Amino acid sequence: MTPNPNVVWVPMKLDAYLNYDPRRTVGTDPRSRAYLAPINTPNLDGLQLDSNLLQHDIFEQHRNAPYMGCADPCRQSARRLGIYLHWSLPRMYRVGVTGSSGPDSVTATSDARKYGGYPAAAQVYSGRAIGTPVFRPTPERWIVMRIIRPAVAGPYTGKVMMRVGRTEGQASLNMFNQTTGGDFAIRDFFVVQSDSVRDISTIPATEDVEVTSSPFITDSLSPSQQGQTFLGQASPYTTWTGNDNNPNPNPTTVTVSRAGNPYFPDYQPQNSSVFSFFDDLIITGPTGINAYYTQGDISYTVLGYHTLAKNDPLNVDVNFVKDQTFADRLARCSLSLQNQLDAKKLNSDDTTWLDVQAGGSPMNMRTLNHGSLYGLPWSESPSEGPVVPNFKYPGDDVQQLFAKTHPVAVGTNPIDALFGWLRSTNDIGGLTTDQIRGDLLKVSTLILDVNDDVDSQLMAQDLLSTDNFVPRSSGTVWHFQAQEGLPDDTQPVVPSDAQAKGLRNLNAIQVQLNSILREQDRLKGELFAAWWTYVADKGNPNIDSAQLKQRISFVVSALKIKIRANVDDTNNGVGLIKTLSDRINAKKGSLGLVQAGIEPNFHTQRDPTLFIAGLSSKWPTDWDQDLNIRLNPQNYPMTMPYGIQWPPLDSSYLGGKAPTALSKTMADALSEGLLGGRGIQAFQSTSTYWNNGDQILQKPSNTYSNGWFPLFIEWEVEYYHIPFDNWEFGPQGPEARVGYSLTDNANPADPNIQSDYRILNGRCPILPQTGAILETRLKQVFSKTNPATLALSLDDKVALLSGAKSLDFASTPMSGLTDQLLTRMQGMHVLPLIWTSDGKLAVTADAAPSGAEIGLNSDSNGTDFLLMAGQTSKTPFASLVDIPTDTSKFNPFKPCIHGQFRFTKLNIIDKFGQIVQGIQTYSDLTRSVGPTATPLFPCLGDSYSVDQKSDKTAKIVLPRTDQNCNFVQLPPSINQDARVNAMFLKEDAPPQWRPLDEWENPVRGWLIINQANVSLQVFTPDGRFVREFGVANQNPITRPFTADSTLSNSLDPVLKAFLARFSDNGYLAGIFRSITQTTDAIQANPSSYSESMLSVLGRPLALTVFGVNLELADPAKVNQSTVGSNQVQPAALTDYSFGLKIGDKDNIFDGLFGYFMAAPDVSKGVEINWSQFYTYHEPDPTEVQITGDPSRKMPTDTTISPFYPDPHAADFAQERMQKIRVFAAIVDPFTAVNCYTALLPVRQMKLPQWTIHTGLNEISAFFKMGPFLVPSDVPAFDTTKIVAKDYKLDDPNAPQPNGTLPIPSVGMGDWAWLQPYANRAGGTSYNVMDVASPSSKPQFEDAPYTVIEGFLQQKKPFTAPETLPT
Repeated sequence: MTPNPNVVWVPMKLDAYLNYDPRRTVGTDPRSRAYLAPINTPNLDGLQLDSNLLQHDIFEQHRNAPYMGCADPCRQSARRLGIYLHWSLPRMYRVGVTGSSGPDSVTATSDARKYGGYPAAAQVYSGRAIGTPVFRPTPERWIVMRIIRPAVAGPYTGKVMMRVGRTEGQASLNMFNQTTGGDFAIRDFFVVQSDSVRDISTIPATEDVEVTSSPFITDSLSPSQQGQTFLGQASPYTTWTGNDNNPNPNPTTVTVSRAGNPYFPDYQPQNSSVFSFFDDLIITGPTGINAYYTQGDISYTVLGYHTLAKNDPLNVDVNFVKDQTFADRLARCSLSLQNQLDAKKLNSDDTTWLDVQAGGSPMNMRTLNHGSLYGLPWSESPSEGPVVPNFKYPGDDVQQLFAKTHPVAVGTNPIDALFGWLRSTNDIGGLTTDQIRGDLLKVSTLILDVNDDVDSQLMAQDLLSTDNFVPRSSGTVWHFQAQEGLPDDTQPVVPSDAQAKGLRNLNAIQVQLNSILREQDRLKGELFAAWWTYVADKGNPNIDSAQLKQRISFVVSALKIKIRANVDDTNNGVGLIKTLSDRINAKKGSLGLVQAGIEPNFHTQRDPTLFIAGLSSKWPTDWDQDLNIRLNPQNYPMTMPYGIQWPPLDSSYLGGKAPTALSKTMADALSEGLLGGRGIQAFQSTSTYWNNGDQILQKPSNTYSNGWFPLFIEWEVEYYHIPFDNWEFGPQGPEARVGYSLTDNANPADPNIQSDYRILNGRCPILPQTGAILETRLKQVFSKTNPATLALSLDDKVALLSGAKSLDFASTPMSGLTDQLLTRMQGMHVLPLIWTSDGKLAVTADAAPSGAEIGLNSDSNGTDFLLMAGQTSKTPFASLVDIPTDTSKFNPFKPCIHGQFRFTKLNIIDKFGQIVQGIQTYSDLTRSVGPTATPLFPCLGDSYSVDQKSDKTAKIVLPRTDQNCNFVQLPPSINQDARVNAMFLKEDAPPQWRPLDEWENPVRGWLIINQANVSLQVFTPDGRFVREFGVANQNPITRPFTADSTLSNSLDPVLKAFLARFSDNGYLAGIFRSITQTTDAIQANPSSYSESMLSVLGRPLALTVFGVNLELADPAKVNQSTVGSNQVQPAALTDYSFGLKIGDKDNIFDGLFGYFMAAPDVSKGVEINWSQFYTYHEPDPTEVQITGDPSRKMPTDTTISPFYPDPHAADFAQERMQKIRVFAAIVDPFTAVNCYTALLPVRQMKLPQWTIHTGLNEISAFFKMGPFLVPSDVPAFDTTKIVAKDYKLDDPNAPQPNGTLPIPSVGMGDWAWLQPYANRAGGTSYNVMDVASPSSKPQFEDAPYTVIEGFLQQKKPFTAPETLPT
């Protein structure tokens, strides 16, 4: 076997930007091209605790160049011309591991770090660093090989040109590594030390540090000293004096998160000489004279490795891990050999060592990251044109797309925005065909939601809203442990009264603990906000510093008391959280087998999603998959082809500076890159990114493209707040979806509205695989939907998949918009806490004095600053953020969004700093141009569509005279976590309702429509017959048996009160009419009960009671801006009354037939207003009205208001029942009832399946038939076969039939005849008869015939399966 079989080749994607001279701008309107922005380094002064310097985010947005013609020269000075080479780190370096404080999470997180290749110091997770992810160290060393070959086109074909001073000439032959044979090239090596930390004083003044190093924040320096230290250094390999066979034992650990910048690994201007390399193409000759390459064909190969094995994620440290196989380590690092095994590039001998545990093997693994990029056509000449005249700048194409059209859409999620764009634009810019566009719109509803049944497809438009919200876990609840293997319709175990009470108490404590844990996080965040506000405001001359200190000190004191009441860090964690946890554990022990469940999540509206058509993602297409790797055995020694006589690239060539364990493999990888530039496949297998995948040279057209990798978007908007009373809740648009729109009388152009505005901005990433979302949804649609429903041919489907996959678009959330309306900011900012070398949190020296001034004390026993740990990610505005409006009239804090915004800036920025401006404010005094503004007219998703006036112009804050619209409308939404609670209720001890337990039946009674007899049959929840109410009769009927007074007296009080109203025939007739009409409107038949019933009777319906309220996860947020001395009070969130819609007339998947309103408490017993039955099928006013009909039109003014349950209340369970709206409803047992608010996901309530099973299984249909003739008398009454009231015809012990009668019955199903007989007691008794269908031909039986009446009854209950006749 070849040496070093344990070296794993991990591929990387390389990108390069060729920064030519400014000649390309001559004769070009700068507005039609992307430009290189000035290098935007982080403002490290913003880390200082000085109110004049402190910043919410030290990574400032790129400023729009006031004079665009002057923007490019900032990056095109002579010393910044060259090639900027960047390598994309493999995903294993980008994945962090974190956890919570729970014991299970601590164990799982420690194991994930231990077996995942994280440093030994980070493998033990104590739970103190909640929410702080740990990342794998990135390689400390990168070797860059540059190959310059003769130009392949243009006036210098076959030559490498150089310039010395002002003289340009051909490179001399003695510079080439090859003097004979078929390949001439100049080969140079460079080393990038990504762990090199340099002080500004040690960097030569001639070095352009902005392009040769990266700003570095180091823990060893105070905030005031930051900005003097730089990370990364590059130098020629030959002059590098280091040796990685004797590396620094404690190198600077660099991770993707070390700089605190989320774009650090990918944004080249901020990772120079760390994850990128600037090649100025200058060489120094033997005499010390600099020469500059001006023409040539350039290729690069980059190798990256860890100087210390302990930092290598693939190296298994047997001091910590002995029981892990090498294959498992590869899998945990998202690396795969499967493609090589499938292609038979490896055999069993090559991979047997992978299945060996590290503790029992003398071998180990090392990582070699590698990538190559070929054929960069460099041309920098003062006298000649470029090598390739048609050299392309993809960024220019995107800029020109903005000039021609407005390829921007805003939606609630990526799919919503996509279809908003498809609906709104006629010109799709050649991105796809009109047929593809039409087909996408044709299946849009199905793409939005895919389930197996038709009803679910019709639910798509409503349930899509689930994708519009960010969920937040609400915590644990407890259930009695269910027996495994039981069917879904099995009723949960009914506990004893003591057990039931115990579980209720357990859950009451648990939900209180869930709330306390949320409270603790909030209190920590408020403590951090108090400290930040003090630091930000104490130097503000407009704020009284003494009053500020007194106010903040009071807040800090109160917060410290509350936090320590929950968890006292000075007393071994004693506090309410521990007390409640102990009580929970004790209760669990006394109850026995209980299992954990999850409370329904809270949600908050996602920030709007920004969609840009024509902006394709440049991330590798396999980014979300395990990365395909290679092993050394696949790469055999090679023979140089084409007579190349270069010195062999072996370990000796690396000068002994590379690690001995890697040097041979590195030489092989360099050789692969060397030959790859000639298109030669060096080994039997190739890299995942062979020839870079999307190589610079685009054959066969021979057009060349410069680097372009859109990385993030910077946006700015003007948000105008439209008062809530200008909005109305109801059906919107042609599909009548529930939502908010402006009232007819609303005038957004009111001067007061125009004056209440905010400037919001943010930065959002362009994520990998945005286009794959649509393709995946389409495949789901095609696999799960009836072809007849799609109305697409097979060719259409193939074309649609191909077209969808090729759609160029990017989508990203406008993160931070909601937070800024809440006067909070996201960003990289100074923190008062720091991790020490021994893995503990401590207060920084700079923060301690300011903390002491407001009561945040620090001493040898610890610091009060630790009380805010884990909740320091968002900063309050304080006085640092300017508010453009008069705060005495308009408070900057907005507890709810309801308004409109327009874009004032939209910049797309790529990894090399190229900027495409979606909105240009352009001036060029040298060309007498400007300033001219270009408003952006975005396409809008359904939820963000702007209302129109009667003249079809947009109803917007700043009206336009044309029909264009540059505003996005944000309908009302709550700016914090909330949830709609919808629960079945039971009357508890006065004065309260309580939610039903899982084993309690929410059905108060069953109602069966008897269409044959025009009557309503009533049954108890367990299926016992109560009465039949004939609509045409004045009095209720009891069939077939006499009334059971005992049963009637024991009825559920809700059912009993409802039936009492049936004595009014008009009331009963109105209920019957409404139910019948609703049944007719529901088209989809449930499959879970016999279809034969639908042909005879109506649906079985359930009478139930439920409640709805709107709960906040935290108290209503408060204003954190201190701008203005006389701020007007903001609107209170708990004073809002939001619309509530229950059920839906037009959606067949909704199970509501109608409801009655009930009192919110039971202090006077169950109070239900039975006189008003609200339904979507109210009486038609043009028809004859039924006197006494309770049916009423469904109200449109039903509202709910948010509330926050105090977790410290004496009875927290009842505290959560605040502001509840209670309804007694008639519902379809098979279909969910939907609660719509347009604020949160649709909340569904559905009867548990076991309630249907235990109730309807006991019910079978019966109806009166006759009189009609039979050819003979009925059999004599058989007292041994008498039918009891509680009989079951499908019971094996049921009375046997007393003969057979020729009864005309329904053609489907298994029926029996109940024949009445007069008994001696003066009553009626019954025998059951089999039913035989009479002959369809005359039989001429002998007289006499008999006239009979009786009851036809189905033997099987509603839910029994039935085989239909063929």
